[in-house]
Amino acid sequence: MHVNPACFRLMKCVKTRKPVCTSLLESGFSSGACAKEKAPTKTLPNHHFLATCRRRLDMWFTGKSDQESQKEALFSDLMSECKLANPGARLSYPLRRRLEPFPREVRKEIASWVKDGCAPLFIACKRGHVEIVQYLITVCNVDLEQKGLYEVPDDRSVHLVTPLWCAAVSGKLPVIKCLVEHGADVNATSDTGSTPVRSACFMTHLDIVAYLLENGADVLRANYNGGTCLINSVQSVHLCLCLLQHGASVNTCDIQNKTALHYAIQEHRFETTKLLLEHGADPHIRSRYNDDALQTACIKGASQIFNYLITNVSYPPEQLANAHELIGSTFLDEHNDTATAMSHWYIATQIRLSFSSPENASLPKKPAVPQRAAFRNAVEFNTMEELSNVSLDVDAMRMQSLLICERLLGANHKDTLFRLMYRGASYADALRYQRCIDLWRRALEIRVEKDTILYNDTCFTAQALVRLFVDLNEKNLDVVEMAGRGETEPRFSDVAATFELLAGQIVDVRHLLEFPGPFSNISLSIDLCPPNTFLHSTPPVPGSSSTALHLSLGLPPLHSTCTWVFLHCTPPVPRSSSTPLHLSLGLPPLHSTCPWVFLHCTPPVPRSSSASSFQCLSGDNLSTKCPAQVRPVQKRQQESFDRTLKCIAHLIYLLVETAQSQSQREEVHRMVSKLLRHNVRSASTGDTLLHLCVSCLNTIKSSYFSDDNQLIFPNLDVIRLLLECGARVNARNESRSTPLHIAGTPYNFHTDPPLDNQYSGDVLPPGARDRHCHAVSHIHGNHGGCTNVPTFVTWFQLVQLLLDYGAHIDQPNKSGECPGSLIARNPLNTINLMKHVSLRCLAATSVCKYKIPYKGQIPVTLEAFVKFHE
Repeated sequence: MHVNPACFRLMKCVKTRKPVCTSLLESGFSSGACAKEKAPTKTLPNHHFLATCRRRLDMWFTGKSDQESQKEALFSDLMSECKLANPGARLSYPLRRRLEPFPREVRKEIASWVKDGCAPLFIACKRGHVEIVQYLITVCNVDLEQKGLYEVPDDRSVHLVTPLWCAAVSGKLPVIKCLVEHGADVNATSDTGSTPVRSACFMTHLDIVAYLLENGADVLRANYNGGTCLINSVQSVHLCLCLLQHGASVNTCDIQNKTALHYAIQEHRFETTKLLLEHGADPHIRSRYNDDALQTACIKGASQIFNYLITNVSYPPEQLANAHELIGSTFLDEHNDTATAMSHWYIATQIRLSFSSPENASLPKKPAVPQRAAFRNAVEFNTMEELSNVSLDVDAMRMQSLLICERLLGANHKDTLFRLMYRGASYADALRYQRCIDLWRRALEIRVEKDTILYNDTCFTAQALVRLFVDLNEKNLDVVEMAGRGETEPRFSDVAATFELLAGQIVDVRHLLEFPGPFSNISLSIDLCPPNTFLHSTPPVPGSSSTALHLSLGLPPLHSTCTWVFLHCTPPVPRSSSTPLHLSLGLPPLHSTCPWVFLHCTPPVPRSSSASSFQCLSGDNLSTKCPAQVRPVQKRQQESFDRTLKCIAHLIYLLVETAQSQSQREEVHRMVSKLLRHNVRSASTGDTLLHLCVSCLNTIKSSYFSDDNQLIFPNLDVIRLLLECGARVNARNESRSTPLHIAGTPYNFHTDPPLDNQYSGDVLPPGARDRHCHAVSHIHGNHGGCTNVPTFVTWFQLVQLLLDYGAHIDQPNKSGECPGSLIARNPLNTINLMKHVSLRCLAATSVCKYKIPYKGQIPVTLEAFVKFHE
């Protein structure tokens, strides 16, 4: 069969995916190429024919019309020129010639397409191409308010903003003038509620701020966190003066109840502080943490501002004495400046002694702080003699500093907690670990009481403390031997107190992540919202940093036969920074003024600190008389809960290790049994403590120590204790895996850490050690002798222990795998699994496998047993 060469080349292009036009045109394809006989030699086709040929072939292979391909090519070229054009450049003449023949609506469509979250106008504004911006506005009629994604270089955060906002932050004044002249909204906000002028203030673009203010920018509009233009401008005196002259409010507070004066003092902006005070700033306004201007200066160590405030603002003697004591504490803790600290404390003592009364030899220090073991029962100095004695002991000075902070700032103040952790870390660096433990335990107690274990900082503190316990117990840290110490570290009393604290808290807060009752999970993909609804934003809840998204009912009538499920806001739970969400059930019409919170949100709300997903619950028969509760499940809260549960598992190990007397062992048994009765499980996977303790993945990380994780688990003593205290050996997690599934997983016997000597006396199968040593040597390339007790010893004892306590080897998980099959995969396994299979287990497995109906046909006691094998 004769095949025309041009057609052959066409088929070859299809196979090799080479651009058809390029291949054919390179070969001199002409209109007569498919003739049976070779056409006489002709000149190459002209440019128009080549372009037509290329468009026809591309349309044939891509399925797109000629105009669609042209528009895509135009958009691609337009984006390229906007990104790569030189400063002050215009669009190239060929591009303008190709674009302008299209109707105005098509030009707008092309110029409004988005790539990587940005349209051409957005890119041109960001790069300052004013000529291109002018062309896109006048010729293409683009939308001036079309938002794009702007990535902040400093923190890598991404914001959804208008072109004017982008140009203001980028410092492109000519572009801003062009946009404003063509009607751009100078008060259009970003996704965080920030206006262009506010963001320009943050970048200290004085000329841009002045221009925007002259053209109607609202100097009083704050973002969703309450941040104003003036707060964003404290770094520049001239900028603050400009804003004040245009009507900025000097005492406006953000959501932390901080004014611009607070921020100026925080950043040590002395000139700005003077300017704000001269324009009526109130130095007595207190922030969310109860800090006024003077206390803020003391906390930050702003000595110049401190001296200006006590000179120009009237304060009572007691407040002056407190201020000198606090700033002295700051110089000691932050700068290790003992001389300056003693100088301020000396002045404070003089003030207190100067205003004595018949009842008191000096002004009393209020509020009184009780003696604490964490501070070695130290008390604050009150006389010059006591102060002189303290000055001779740097360690005593540091305790005085912590006492002053707790008295003046309060135990819950963030700076008090920071100084406790910092001082504890300093003791750890000096190898004085017991002092570190005392202070970190105190910090953990405060955080648990203040924020619960679901707060990230609480979890961080718990991890640091438990990791310190573990490292001390495993002798991985150097310890200074002190004469007469008499106790080993960690102490049983410290471990037990920490366990009681975390275990009690985890039981109290688990209901926030778990939902009891006859409810079942509903997939998030289910749309619970009726079609006649729409989303809208409302101002942030007080104390919240984000704007809530709400669902409003649309046009009635709605289906009167349906029970509509909605979420609505309720007042925040005490000590909680978020507003809980509750489920309401009812028939329309609902209150038209009530904001209903949107539930169906598969992707997370952009830049929202609220929950990234919702766990919705419903009963079998929902009705208006069966209310249900729903709360947002935050990933961070789940992670904090799970990390705390891991800390508790490690604390159980430490309790076993540090218990020396029979009474201590009985106390351990009592505490663990009490916790197991509550059946606490991990929030993300549903693992019990037994699941965690049989897995080698159960480790603790802490930024205070090296990244080398201590492989504590699996630990036979801990597992045996859990089983003796009533842990359910056949409990299932969310993947329906039992602890025996976890124990039999390959990663649990493919590692090779050394074993403690306490297991070396257990009976092993004949030849197990030699076979495992040979296998490990083959895997690791080490053909020498086996010097350590191998992991297989632990694995064999672990599996045998679970089987001895009644673990089933025929329970399938969600993947259909049974523990027996996982154990059998271990090439070194010598356990006779048939000893642990009963006839009734085989019968139940067969009933489940072949889906034989059994409910109501067998005794009720057997129904649960059969269901156990599903």
